[in-house]
Amino acid sequence: MAKELDTLLESIEEAGGFRDVCTVFQRSSVEELVHGIAVLSKKCRSWKVTSVPVIDGNVMDEQLGKIQQHLDKTVQGIFKF
Repeated sequence: MAKELDTLLESIEEAGGFRDVCTVFQRSSVEELVHGIAVLSKKCRSWKVTSVPVIDGNVMDEQLGKIQQHLDKTVQGIFKF
């Protein structure tokens, strides 16, 4: 039984195995997420530059930081798979 489990684990971890397939399958989702976050980040910067003085610049910086943290966690989660 241990030998069969070792063989299964090897097939999952080998090049082109299940692990690679899952990573490749998620790549387009991650790329789409990265693109969406980049667009949102650009809009936030635009709003910061053109915004009325009522909006505190620190709030925008904080939101941009949160967006970057979410992106980092998403990418880390996918590559842990």
